[in-house]
Order: sequence, then structure tokens, then C-alpha cells
Amino acid sequence: GYCAYALLAAYTHYFGLLMVGLQAVGALLISIGERRVLHRSMTMCLIVFMGFAPWLPTMLSQFGARTNISWIESPGEPVFAFAAFLYFLFNRSRYLLVLVGILYASLAALIFRENEGPIDITAVKRFTRSPDGIVLAWLVLPFLITYVVSIVSNPVLVHRNLIISLPAAYLLLARAVDRLVPDPRRFALVAIVLCVLFLGDLVLRMDFYGTPF
Repeated sequence: GYCAYALLAAYTHYFGLLMVGLQAVGALLISIGERRVLHRSMTMCLIVFMGFAPWLPTMLSQFGARTNISWIESPGEPVFAFAAFLYFLFNRSRYLLVLVGILYASLAALIFRENEGPIDITAVKRFTRSPDGIVLAWLVLPFLITYVVSIVSNPVLVHRNLIISLPAAYLLLARAVDRLVPDPRRFALVAIVLCVLFLGDLVLRMDFYGTPF
């Protein structure tokens, strides 16, 4: 089932292929040391690769031809470009972006405080295998790869193409609330407030349900 959906995503859009490739790398890295899981991961990767192989020559020829895509601007500084991407993901709302940024930063501070001892390679490996690390990689890596390609080759950094990372941004927000507010009653209150703020932004500022786009 995974192989079928992975091939559908890869053939639908190259950013779907990017997502499948990142999943493959992540699965192989996580499976190291567990032979049975590693074999299954390698088998699924091989099936997907063989299924996509007929399109590889066309894809390589398309990527090899440097074209002038006038409607896609070259990205600016990476920090500002990533902030603009988050701005897009959260309804192009400044106050929502500030709110989400505060929650993201608070989660990062909590993770840093929970880390025992110096930050070494062991701590980094432990973080990359944690739910926080996996979701963060899901959010950042597609953007980072797209940004690098836009700098060294054709500009391809279009926010709507990066919706493959949209679930990760929302999961990371939910993760921040879950980690920062462990008390069930306070968690429910914070969740309700966030839902009201997001819904209010849709209805009042964007008029999302009243004005056709």
C-alpha cells in the first residue's frame, strides 16, 4: 500500500517525489541496527525506485536544462525566506506567525533544557529519532533542499509546492502545546483559544467563507 501511494505521489508532482525520497532516507536511517526492519525498508525503496525508473530519463533531462522561469523570483536570505514560508502556511497573518513563533521557540527551549549533559553526537542522534526531530525534519528539509536548488539551478521555491510540509507545521504546533501544557484542563483551554484565534482569522480577517477566491 505504501509503495502504491508513494508512486502516485512521485508521478503526480516532483515535490511528491521529494517527499518520498526523504521518507526513504529517514526510514533507512532509523532502521540501521534492526536487520528485519532494514530489509523491509530497503525492499519498499527498491520497489518504488523500479516503479519510477521509466520516468527518470525525462526527469533528468528536464532538470538538466536550465530555463528562465520569470514568474518565480530567486529566494532572498534563508531566514527571511523560511519566515515567509511559515507566513504562507499560517494564513499570511502576522499575529498568527508571531504566536506560532513563540510556541516553536518555547518548544525548542524546553527540548534544550531537557537535554542532559553536553550536546554531542549522541544527543543529536537521540533528537533526530524523537517525534520532535522527525516532525522538524519534515518541516525544514523540503524547504532547505528547494532553497538550495533555487540558488544553484532553476528557481523552484514556490510556497504552494511546499504544501508537503504543511502537516508538519501544524503537527509541530500541536506538539508544542502538548509538551508545554501537560495539565489536561489547561491544555483543553489553550487548544480552544488557539482554535478560536485561527477560526476568527479565517472568518473576520480573510472572510474565507464569504468571499470567493
